[in-house]
Amino acid sequence: MLVCQASFFTNNCDSLFRAMMNINSRSRSFLSSLLALLAVFLVSCGGPADTAEPPTYSQAEIEDLQVLAAEVSDFRDRMESRLQPAIEKRQWSEVDSFLHGPLGALRPQMSYITRQLLPSDQEKAKPITKDLFRHLEAIDVADETGNYRQAKENYTAALEDVNAFLQLIPKTEATEASQPESETADAAS
Repeated sequence: MLVCQASFFTNNCDSLFRAMMNINSRSRSFLSSLLALLAVFLVSCGGPADTAEPPTYSQAEIEDLQVLAAEVSDFRDRMESRLQPAIEKRQWSEVDSFLHGPLGALRPQMSYITRQLLPSDQEKAKPITKDLFRHLEAIDVADETGNYRQAKENYTAALEDVNAFLQLIPKTEATEASQPESETADAAS
């Protein structure tokens, strides 16, 4: 039985081949073009390969980042309540104590947060963080020399850097809804 099937297949292939050979060259050219168009059509109808979705934050990641950002926000508040008055009053030992004390934990905290951000946000956060610590180091130099103007300018720039960094932290809808209008307007500008 197997031999019969093999001979049937061979006979049919031979007859198909002979039929193709009997087609004149013009018809073969047309058939080739038709098959090429069919192949192009079938390939173009295929969907795109698996395209990766752009990375996004999960709700849990947003909540974790917000907890971490709250600590940076606390550092900012402490800068405003302790560092600024110390600079204004030219209490250089207090400035030095604050820079080397409470603000000492700011660098690792911000580095950790930066690593948790999406790659596009990391690219923005890294230069902001570098600028912030450059400004804090300049305040340190200013307090050693008693240069009020340099300390004041770098304090203002450092505060702007912290605020810019905090703007990179993703917000939940609840956080955005509870944000005062003045902060929303500041963030837009």
